[in-house]
Amino acid sequence: MKQNVFARQISRIGCMAGIVLASASCARGSDDDMSLRIQLKITPTEAVIQQNLRCDYVLENTGSKAVRVLDPGLAKSMPIWRVTSVDTGIERVFQNKLSMFAKEAQTIEIAAGASLDCGANLLDQVTFAKPGTYDVTVEYEWNDGQSSSRSAPVRITITEANIRYLTMIPEAGGRVALQNLLWVNTSPEGGSLMLTKARLGRRPTLDEVFTLETIDPRIKVYGYEAENRRHPSHRWVAWLELGGIQGFCLEDNEKSSLRVQFTKLPDVPTEIVAPLLPFSETDHDQDAVVVLAQTNEAGRANIQMAVIEKSGDVAEGPATQVQGGRVGWAQGLTLTTGDRRVCVVAQTKTDEGPQLTLQEISWPKKSGELEHVGQAKIDGELLGSAIVVDSDDTVRGAVISKLRESSDALAISLLRWSHAADGRFEAEEPIALTIEPGRDVTDARLGIGDDGKVFGILRRDDGLWLHFNSEEPGLKPVVASETNFSGIVEIAMLGTRAPAIIYAFPPYGFAFCNLDGTAMSPGAHP
Repeated sequence: MKQNVFARQISRIGCMAGIVLASASCARGSDDDMSLRIQLKITPTEAVIQQNLRCDYVLENTGSKAVRVLDPGLAKSMPIWRVTSVDTGIERVFQNKLSMFAKEAQTIEIAAGASLDCGANLLDQVTFAKPGTYDVTVEYEWNDGQSSSRSAPVRITITEANIRYLTMIPEAGGRVALQNLLWVNTSPEGGSLMLTKARLGRRPTLDEVFTLETIDPRIKVYGYEAENRRHPSHRWVAWLELGGIQGFCLEDNEKSSLRVQFTKLPDVPTEIVAPLLPFSETDHDQDAVVVLAQTNEAGRANIQMAVIEKSGDVAEGPATQVQGGRVGWAQGLTLTTGDRRVCVVAQTKTDEGPQLTLQEISWPKKSGELEHVGQAKIDGELLGSAIVVDSDDTVRGAVISKLRESSDALAISLLRWSHAADGRFEAEEPIALTIEPGRDVTDARLGIGDDGKVFGILRRDDGLWLHFNSEEPGLKPVVASETNFSGIVEIAMLGTRAPAIIYAFPPYGFAFCNLDGTAMSPGAHP
């Protein structure tokens, strides 16, 4: 829980005095033989605004007698954190205040010459109003509050977070709260590939942010997913650059020395289908699959498997032709059996109007060929789609489309489908959504709950976002002051509760709100 905070303006002279006296003890009736020194270390000292830096501080008794402090592992009101903006001179003080029902921790003794190691994550203690340069100090009271000591300031630089692309990948297969957010941060100097750990539970939070590699900010990077309900042994990220596949392996959220060996691709329009898919642990030489959607000169689309071997070499896997036109949307997944699936929605034009072909393509674990295992036809132009796989290997999906009728009225329909582990493929009757006459819809995002319930948001041509769900398909506006969603926007599933919207909020990074646009619990916004 964030601590209570107050801010004040202090002069430049006051700042300098605070620095000079920073490591001194402020004694109120203290014994000269008693003294407590605090040493603070923050790593790293330059970070993106939502990066939770590690703070380690040492309480050292430099006197000749023992001192008493609240037990740092249990204390509620200690320590006190001070954050001073170098640019404005404004100091903000963060301290957790005890409620009338809370009891403070017991005190412990630090013997003369002894020290006590303590630590915390910085963003669990303080907040930053905006990017900039700050001096951070930590203060601790001792001897029943009669004395206090403050560390020397540590200067840190907090940089902007400007999100260009986003791929959300579960930490393990299936539906889990811990997600990996893979994104590109842009700046005047270029781009950086970033990895954010997010806990999408009842109160969405961002745990850690890692900088992986400097990258061209125009490149979209795709990450690696585990098998359904299983943790992966390796994680790969990959992207297309200079007409080929590039990437590297992740180990403990850091870039390893193992890289994808550059592999030239045919000179045809090619996209990577997210996410990268794993091989079974028994496939000793093969580690991951990059699924490629390619369109040849004749306009026919193919799904091509490219296999990353453990050495980083890329081998050509099986391919199959997509039915029904160009690929409008595709996503991969892996079942508990180790079988890999690719769900594709292809777009084509017919004499009766635009038509979509929903299809599932399977690569069985024990087979070298791709198989078409499910298909459905949908009238209209693609707006959005989503899939999820249950623990029993049932794949559930949804497609939303629009179709101009003879009266030029806009018809929006939502189709739900499922493919059970026993092979039964079912597509339900479409659900109609009503759009205000004279308006168009330009974009959509969908999410699917544990019970198959579909949640969605639509963007009208005037920029207004509307939300709905499959049980109550009436469209309602997303109303919030900052949620115009001018950048990245996705639906984040939150287990058994209604999902949230995760969106880019430059220069502060990611923010969350409820589907109706209302703010979530404190801490979910930057």
